[in-house]
Amino acid sequence: MYHYVRDLPRTRYPKIKGLLTERFVGQLNYLQKHHSIVSVDQVMSAYLDGDELPTRPCLLTFDDGFIDHYVTVFPILAERSLSAGFFPPAQPILERKVVEAHKLHLILATVPDPEDLPLQIFKLLLPYRKECFLPGDEELYRRYAIPDPYDTPNVRFVKVMLNKVLPPHIGTDICDQLFGAIVSEDEAAIAQECYMDLPQLRCMVRNGMHIGGHGYRHHRLSTLNESEQRREIQGTVDFLSSVYDQVPARWVMSYPYGDRNETTVKLLGETTCSLSLLSIPDLVEQTPSLPAEMPRLDTNDLPWDANTEPNEWTRRVLQSSETSRVNR
Repeated sequence: MYHYVRDLPRTRYPKIKGLLTERFVGQLNYLQKHHSIVSVDQVMSAYLDGDELPTRPCLLTFDDGFIDHYVTVFPILAERSLSAGFFPPAQPILERKVVEAHKLHLILATVPDPEDLPLQIFKLLLPYRKECFLPGDEELYRRYAIPDPYDTPNVRFVKVMLNKVLPPHIGTDICDQLFGAIVSEDEAAIAQECYMDLPQLRCMVRNGMHIGGHGYRHHRLSTLNESEQRREIQGTVDFLSSVYDQVPARWVMSYPYGDRNETTVKLLGETTCSLSLLSIPDLVEQTPSLPAEMPRLDTNDLPWDANTEPNEWTRRVLQSSETSRVNR
């Protein structure tokens, strides 16, 4: 599973947490050394038709529709005659809106000192305190300014507050205000810069890539009621129809944030979606029952150098492959 893939030091946002191009190339070398890169069509045919996959298959997936996937990833894959799955949310492509999660990425990459953001959030939160029952500023900070391996306490606090703690409409309003003040008031211009467009997606399809669904607005689907989820999924199907010039007979859904519930699965079952992707790090060790849900490893879970010794995940695949060969 990949997101940003770019030559970060030479971009407008060098502090974006993305994968360097040279590391992507190195990881492809590693994967091709130990695994067989397969296409989305091969994986769907294995699930739906019982077709055989090559030994130690590996599927490459790219979420969020970033322009990186067209200008950086696509040429590298094409040069190696590899195929992959790409999963853009529809709204950034069709309406030139920036996904809220990506607004936060850009805020953190642009603000002179992200350690000052909690104070800005407390200030922007003041007008909303009468309509939501929240602890005081000090208590909020004590609860949610908890570091993790990737973020300082202050940065973690900002992410948790805007993504999880605040009511969605308040978190969105505050994120929009920060985005306008720190990044740009011209959201459409930033979206044009950050995401692919329809002609680029169609070009990728013509050259053997799979374009799948990632929601319409990139919302956490389990937080929506059935009617809202239905609109998200129908918007996804309509978007894919505009990419393929028809409703695709088979397509793959990559859940935004890896999030879904029983309603999501039921509604997807009413479409031609044949496979869905999670964000849980694990291997697919046997064919699950339909509707199939596949876990995915993140790029950070595997080495970025072909000369690196196989790590735990690859060793598990190699051991499973050897066991299967002996059993045959």
